[in-house]
Amino acid sequence: LVVRGELSARTRGGVTSVGATYGLGDHLELGAAVVIAEESGIRPTIAWLFRPTGSLKPLVMIGSAVFFPEDVLIGAHGSLGLTWDMGRHFGMLFGAGVEYFPDADRSIDRTIVLLTTGVQARGW
Repeated sequence: LVVRGELSARTRGGVTSVGATYGLGDHLELGAAVVIAEESGIRPTIAWLFRPTGSLKPLVMIGSAVFFPEDVLIGAHGSLGLTWDMGRHFGMLFGAGVEYFPDADRSIDRTIVLLTTGVQARGW
């Protein structure tokens, strides 16, 4: 289970996302999250962990951001981050990234810079 809070560097406010990740081997994680905000959405992701051992793990994450304002708005997401495993079942996530929405109208920013922090709880 992953709970993240994201704050946009260009607009006021932020969003919360709740999701899950699944490790495929030591370096790769697939993820999916529901975005809870004024405009709800989903965010499927793939993360590559550069150093899967130890408590500090740098990562790069790519994915999609899909929001449902009035119609479907699809964008691309990319970020760099660091996970900090404080124990076997608990960790934190810190990151910075960009989302780009090519079909956004003028009322929505096409490019959004995000600062992310979150917690991760693992059941095993």
